[in-house]
Amino acid sequence: MNQPFVFEPLNTQPSDNQPKKNISPLIQRIRAHIIAAGTPFKEVAAKAGIPEGRFYRLMDGTTKMVAEEVELLCKIEGLELEPNEIFLVKNS
Repeated sequence: MNQPFVFEPLNTQPSDNQPKKNISPLIQRIRAHIIAAGTPFKEVAAKAGIPEGRFYRLMDGTTKMVAEEVELLCKIEGLELEPNEIFLVKNS
């Protein structure tokens, strides 16, 4: 017999204390700036004009971020996101 499909509850607000899997260095740098600024993810999503659900998926690495979204985030005052810094790849 087939097992019934069970929906897993979604964590819509990623905890900053939980270890993250599969998060790109770009998203890690963006998250670090947001957390350092003390601005809630919900507020950042609203200021950027990115739907809240999508923003949480971007921040937890479930969805890939497009360049236009990075531009929107860089325009938010108080986050101190500079494209040159967040795209910079440091060679060891």
